Amino acid sequence: MRIFFPIVFAAVFILIFGLVKVLLLRMLNREWWQNRKIRCLALALPVIGVVMLSLWALGEYYTQRWLSLPAALLAILVFVLEVALMLSLPVSGFIHWLGHFLGRLFKHRLDPELEQRIDPHRRLFLKGAAAAVPLVTMAMGVSGVARAFADVRVYIRPIILAQLPPEWKGLRFLHLTDLHLRHYVTLDDLDRVLGEAEYYKPEMILVTGDVADDLTQLPGALSRLRAFSAPLGVYACLGNHEYFRGVSRVKRIFDASNIPLLVNQSMILTVRGHR
Repeated sequence: MRIFFPIVFAAVFILIFGLVKVLLLRMLNREWWQNRKIRCLALALPVIGVVMLSLWALGEYYTQRWLSLPAALLAILVFVLEVALMLSLPVSGFIHWLGHFLGRLFKHRLDPELEQRIDPHRRLFLKGAAAAVPLVTMAMGVSGVARAFADVRVYIRPIILAQLPPEWKGLRFLHLTDLHLRHYVTLDDLDRVLGEAEYYKPEMILVTGDVADDLTQLPGALSRLRAFSAPLGVYACLGNHEYFRGVSRVKRIFDASNIPLLVNQSMILTVRGHR
């Protein structure tokens, strides 16, 4: 039943963020709230999210990948859109308030004829700015979801440490994190990443959690990492998804692999003559 933990977790947050988003829309963006289409869309978004999560759960329970995959993707998209709106609606609300404030201010200070000419342009500008903020934020969220399905890149990230021993200059680590092996990322993808990483000749592999959402793929992943020619070894720590999937089982799989899993622990290594 642990496979449903992330789904329940997501459902709680979609409902909470959906409520916050509706409150922000109703309290800070009243002109938008009075628009029936916007109001219906705001109320429908969390409902759609919960429906998609339910279909995701059904797909997982009956192992119907054709159902769980698109439902999970749409549920994630709803979550991202809600977060984007929750962050952007206060900004739009401030712009709406600013428009009303400037309207009242200039109404008393400007010549009525001049104000009549300026007011439509000011209103149009502020309305456009208020609408642009959530639209841009949502577009960035959608593009982020799309990028999540792009091919994984293996690249160099230089790390500059002021007091690094000269002998350690150029030490190379392969850092793997959040693989989430299951539907979207598979062992074949891991094989491809390790093949690309081989070009850089890393001396140590660091695996920092959330390795596999499907724990049947975890032994295969660890055997591939163990077989990689990293002279200083492979070391791992836990992520939150290891707890979602069952941390006791994860620890047993790591114990069988001989890859050290550091849980509130540290290890001292001697590398190029320095500890």
